[in-house]
Amino acid sequence: MCKLLFILLTLLFLASTTVIPRTGPIEAYNPLKFKVQIDDPPLVRWAPIIKAYNHSLNRFVEFLDQVPVPKGFYDGVEYYAKN
Repeated sequence: MCKLLFILLTLLFLASTTVIPRTGPIEAYNPLKFKVQIDDPPLVRWAPIIKAYNHSLNRFVEFLDQVPVPKGFYDGVEYYAKN
């Protein structure tokens, strides 16, 4: 019984330490909407979406370039992709 109480109190403590209170007002966000024609080729189909998220995609690629990944990892991924 004592162990169960300890586990429950520990879980409660850990759950309460990960909660971050909101300090400002909640801002409404309307996600972008796109109409996609499935019959269009992929370059035409994805062009408006890529254009809308180009800045975010560039930031993501810059972040990936900074991650130290050994060249052997990419060689292994290429091998599995081809086979």
